[in-house]
Amino acid sequence: MVCPHGCGVIDPRFHLRRWMMLPEGHGLYPSHASLRGYIHFFNLDTGKFVRVKLPVFNDHCVLDSAEGLLVMQRDEDTAIRLFHPFTGDVVDLPPLVTLVPHINPDLPGAFHPMQKFHYLRGEDHVGSSLPPPKLIATISIDKLTRPLCLVECDSQILVTGYTDSSLSRMLVNRLADLTLEKLISIRSIGDKALFLNNERSLSVSSNGALPTVVSTTIVQTSPKDGSLTQYHLSTDTWSRPMDGCILSGPVFGPCCLIYHIYTCCKREFWNKGQLYNRKKGCKWQVKGKWRLGVCRLS
Repeated sequence: MVCPHGCGVIDPRFHLRRWMMLPEGHGLYPSHASLRGYIHFFNLDTGKFVRVKLPVFNDHCVLDSAEGLLVMQRDEDTAIRLFHPFTGDVVDLPPLVTLVPHINPDLPGAFHPMQKFHYLRGEDHVGSSLPPPKLIATISIDKLTRPLCLVECDSQILVTGYTDSSLSRMLVNRLADLTLEKLISIRSIGDKALFLNNERSLSVSSNGALPTVVSTTIVQTSPKDGSLTQYHLSTDTWSRPMDGCILSGPVFGPCCLIYHIYTCCKREFWNKGQLYNRKKGCKWQVKGKWRLGVCRLS
């Protein structure tokens, strides 16, 4: 199907739902001179990589990715735009500054460095046009304890957590079952691996060109020490998905692609060309005076 000009953003049929921008590492942020205007994207199902030239990054930064579309902020005027990286289609949204009158500074997540910028999280309430929160499902904390994550996998929403405070055994449940008050843990997620984080979680196929991705596993940082761990659902065992440890800095080797994929779950590093490092903060290397306010948002 060929995307008509201008429809890449507004028509859901042309969204890049299973494509992600790849964090290059080494601080090679989008528009870095060494990249010569090119950005890499990879498919979470097939493992295919494509390289796209995107001069738009010369005066924009990326905040997030939604269904493969990039949420961009234009430098200088904070204009927010939805951008289709493969077609170049753009839809303009209201600038960030228009949100200020609608934000309660007492809400969790709202902040205002130098009184110039406010950060809004998805769970915060804006104005009166949004519907009130709706309870979908409940589960006893003695059945599934936090940290909990939601992740889409094969058109289903999965809920992950731990059996108890020892954090030694993980469970995966379908949200659809929980809404029916059925606690049915699943032992297999097919060829998928789950990459979990409280900012963003991904399901990635092991059948594509991603040889280091292992099926029916959960990759996340350890709640105890922050190291990258891999939980095998079918055997209830833990392992390390790669050599080395991400605590002290980037790890390079045969399994470092896992590191790049996990960084996609950490927006603060993902959009700046850095690989995740728990002990090191991540700042914009260029145009910080415009982008400082979106560091937390991204």
